[in-house]
Amino acid sequence: IRNPGQEPRYVVSVPGTEGPEIQTLEAWGGSDAANDWHANVRRMAAGTNSYDEGVKEAIRRAIEADRLAHPDEEHGTPIVLLTGHSQGGYAAAYLAADEQFASQYDIRGVVNYAGPIDNAGVPSSTPVLSLVNGNLGRGDLIPTLDGGRLHILGGLPGPFGDIGSTVAKVHDLVSPTHIEQVRMPSRGPTWDLKANHGQPGYISNVQDMYSPN
Repeated sequence: IRNPGQEPRYVVSVPGTEGPEIQTLEAWGGSDAANDWHANVRRMAAGTNSYDEGVKEAIRRAIEADRLAHPDEEHGTPIVLLTGHSQGGYAAAYLAADEQFASQYDIRGVVNYAGPIDNAGVPSSTPVLSLVNGNLGRGDLIPTLDGGRLHILGGLPGPFGDIGSTVAKVHDLVSPTHIEQVRMPSRGPTWDLKANHGQPGYISNVQDMYSPN
């Protein structure tokens, strides 16, 4: 992004999970995609995977190419906004938490769609916007897989919801305060992963947020 009199800013959109469908054997080890479902498991277990290294290199090359194309500009520390959906949002958050990576850029923030990032360790100096469709009773379950945002339990019916609300209050006391979560409408019941977690549903909800009434 270039505005007169300002340094260029780079918006990095990290792709989410790709490759074979979740129900296939190839998705769990036989895929050529570095960001397949197997990569999701490796990330949850180790906090990172080879996909991150590829993303880092892609960012470096893209900014380098852009600067070579604009030789007359003064080049300071690149200003970057990291974004991503699902595994892409998860990767974006962990890149922001990576001290070695972050030292090379001026990271102005992270925008996460549907990724489980509460426990990613993003520094408090980096603002984070996390968008989630619905709640556990009716919505996207994936953003809670790291144990974060337990207040979704409040969406359950009857006494379960009351218990969930109490757990949520305790959780919020220890949750990162710089992560601003926006809960958008659900796209269907929790079991409908495609409707609730899929990128089209998130795009539709964000478009609705900004559509004039």
